[in-house]
Amino acid sequence: MEGSYELPAFRTLNDMATTIRARVNEEIFATVLARLVDVGAARLERLLQAGAGGKSELNQLKRPARRPSWSNFRKQLEHQGWVDGLGDARRGGMACRRRRSSTSPGRPRRPTRR
Repeated sequence: MEGSYELPAFRTLNDMATTIRARVNEEIFATVLARLVDVGAARLERLLQAGAGGKSELNQLKRPARRPSWSNFRKQLEHQGWVDGLGDARRGGMACRRRRSSTSPGRPRRPTRR
C-alpha cells in the first residue's frame, strides 16, 4: 500500500454509527407506519403502553419460552393464546408486504435455458 490512511477516533466512528442507525430505524418505522391502517397503529400503540407493573405488553409478547417441561408447555400454550388474542397480524392493517430492496441480494436466480 503506497498511501497511509488515518481513521477517525473511536468516539467519532461510534457517533457516526449511532446517527446512521437512528436514521435507518426512523426510515423503517416510517415505512411500517405508512403501511398500517388506523386499527393496526392503535394495536401497536397499545403494546407500548406501560401497565400497572411498569412493563408494557411488548415485554410479555417477547417473553422467551422456558425450559421444556409439561407445566412450562401449558404456560407456553396460555401465552400463545394471549398472543393470538392480540389479533391476526395479516388482517386489520397489520400486514406489511415484503418488498425486496434494490440492494438486497434476494434469491439467486436460475439461469435460463436457451
